[in-house]
Amino acid sequence: MKQAAALLASARRPVLYAGQGVHYARAWPQLRRLAEKLGMPVVTSLDGKSCFPETHPLSCGSGGVAMPRAVTHFLAAADVILGMGCSFTESPFAVKMPAGKRIIHATLDPTT
Repeated sequence: MKQAAALLASARRPVLYAGQGVHYARAWPQLRRLAEKLGMPVVTSLDGKSCFPETHPLSCGSGGVAMPRAVTHFLAAADVILGMGCSFTESPFAVKMPAGKRIIHATLDPTT
């Protein structure tokens, strides 16, 4: 946790990637507070769609096979990607992460 927090604190262009697990955990307010506190753009998987308000200024939108330009722009520029409630599994319902990015994966499932 300390290493993850230090990496996130030192990031210049962090992006938060949120998935379906945010819905399962009913963690919508916590996700929003974290994004706002750190000023992080938020990308969601299609299964995580609407776990972050899509009209919020930090929302980049959601993606899968197709996605808004903001999703690819912010992920390509990111130096750290924080995954919340997602598995980073490649599928038509998830955003493929750009190669070479530092990723922090916050999950309850140690197999994902």
